[in-house]
Amino acid sequence: MKGPIDSKIAHRLREVRKAAAVTQIELGRRLGVTQGLIEHYENARSRIPTDRLEAIAAALHCDVKQLHDPPGSPIIWRFRPPAWPTEARPANITPGWIPTKSLPLIINYDAFLDTFTSRL
Repeated sequence: MKGPIDSKIAHRLREVRKAAAVTQIELGRRLGVTQGLIEHYENARSRIPTDRLEAIAAALHCDVKQLHDPPGSPIIWRFRPPAWPTEARPANITPGWIPTKSLPLIINYDAFLDTFTSRL
């Protein structure tokens, strides 16, 4: 039987997923499950198994302990979620990284390696 802890985790899951700018469909794709199952998890209609909770945390780039925190708690990311625009970050999010400008794309990998190894 589902209890108040399940609904807290469900609410927190929705909160973290939205903060990471990930849709239910995208999260389902990352986990190999349907969007409907993600919806059931977020509405506390289905209990989330421990191994699935760990997979969800990995897919959302946060620690599994963050999904057990009370709703509204700051989120510390393992690293910046790629689809997360900095200007859309909610106020309760504490980044575990320092936002910087995008790094230049390395087009010529051999030239990059030559430059890098010549400095060693």
